[in-house]
Amino acid sequence: MTGAHKTQPDNVKVLLRRAKAYIGRHEYANAKADLEKVKDLEPFNWEAEEEMMRLRKVVALDKKADKALCHAMFLE
Repeated sequence: MTGAHKTQPDNVKVLLRRAKAYIGRHEYANAKADLEKVKDLEPFNWEAEEEMMRLRKVVALDKKADKALCHAMFLE
C-alpha cells in the first residue's frame, strides 16, 4: 500500500482503515498487527476493540468453512 501510512506510520485513523481493508482481503495477520499497533498507541480505542472482535469472528468462520470444505473433499 502507498500513501499516508508511509508518511504517518502512527496515524490511528490510517491504521484502522488499513486493518479493515486487510480483514476484507483475508489478510488476518496484517490486520491483527495494525490493530495491535492502534492499541499500543491508544489503549482504550473502542473502534480497535470492535475490529479485533470482528477479526476473531471472521477468522473463526473461515476456519469453520475450511474444515467443512476439507471434510467434504475427503467424503467424495
